[in-house]
Amino acid sequence: MVKGLKKYFLMIQTKGEILQEIRQKQQLNNLFNSWTKEQQKEFLDFTSEMKE
Repeated sequence: MVKGLKKYFLMIQTKGEILQEIRQKQQLNNLFNSWTKEQQKEFLDFTSEMKE
C-alpha cells in the first residue's frame, strides 16, 4: 500500500527510511531506543502509514 500511496504523496516514508533518519540523529536514536519494542513498532506503523 505504501508504494501505491508514495507514488502520489512523496513525503510518505518507508519504515526503513524512517529508521535511517532516526539512527542519524543521536538524540532521536536515544529516545527511540528508550521505548519498548511495542512502542517502536506502533510509532513506525503510524509514521509509515502501515497502521489501519
